[in-house]
Amino acid sequence: MARLWRPRHLGCMRILVIEDDAQFARLLTAMLAQDTEPHAVVHAASLAAALARLAEQRFDVLLVDLGLPDSKGLPTFHTARDHAGDAPVVVVSGTRDDALALEAIREGAADYLVKGGLTAQGVQRVVHHAVERKRLILDRERLVGELQAALAEVKTLHGIIPICSSCKRIRDDAGAWQQVEEYVRERSDAEFSHGVCPACARKLYGNLAATP
Repeated sequence: MARLWRPRHLGCMRILVIEDDAQFARLLTAMLAQDTEPHAVVHAASLAAALARLAEQRFDVLLVDLGLPDSKGLPTFHTARDHAGDAPVVVVSGTRDDALALEAIREGAADYLVKGGLTAQGVQRVVHHAVERKRLILDRERLVGELQAALAEVKTLHGIIPICSSCKRIRDDAGAWQQVEEYVRERSDAEFSHGVCPACARKLYGNLAATP
């Protein structure tokens, strides 16, 4: 079951920018700095440096360049995704490649950004949408998990139940004979409220049963 994910540690969104171009990394950081939401940007210039960061702390979103000194293409995304924990991963590329973008999205990327023509508002929107979508997905997974757990606890009676025609005890799966009340109580949420039916009342108490 997925745990409930709470982004923005202590009210601050943590963003890991994995980018070997220092100038573009500074540009992304400046664009994100214009956001009214509090955040902290950490820069890693290689995949190895990013993995070291991810081992040390948890982030709310990753921006990953696919062309790093130590990793190229979708394998870069795969590795970042596998080490990102709950954080969504936004792919950043220097070229517009619709096939690559679609493949990245299919394999779990939160979004795909092309370096040319980026705006501060656009980058901020992508980051916030990625975080919010991930939160909704994890909340849904949590709710589904809780529902499945609840359904697993529901006890129902079904099939043929062997019952004694005389004493009305029921034979359980282990071969032991139990009172009806005990058998049903252990296998359902039913509770019993004992009383006496009219026929048994006449049999047990005779004419007294008919006395108002």
